[in-house]
Amino acid sequence: MKLHIYKVGPGHPPKEFQFKPGQSGNPRGRPIGRKSMHAIIREEMNRTIIVKEGKEISEISVKQALGRLWVNEALKGNIKVAKILIQFMPNETEGEFAF
Repeated sequence: MKLHIYKVGPGHPPKEFQFKPGQSGNPRGRPIGRKSMHAIIREEMNRTIIVKEGKEISEISVKQALGRLWVNEALKGNIKVAKILIQFMPNETEGEFAF
């Protein structure tokens, strides 16, 4: 008969302190109503802001404002931003932007 010796150490708690079958390591879970970082960023990107271009004032989304900023930077000669914009170019078959 071969004995299996369980090594106790970092990431290997003693058997009596391990979770029992069906027992969760996080019994209360994530609080209800708490948003993930992805949800917060998506919400902020869709938020509208007021932008003034010359004498014209318009209300646009943060996503659209960032798009304008990137296009303007690319037109000024920023190659890194131009490469990023090329990746977001519309797919000719779908007519949609990649993001």
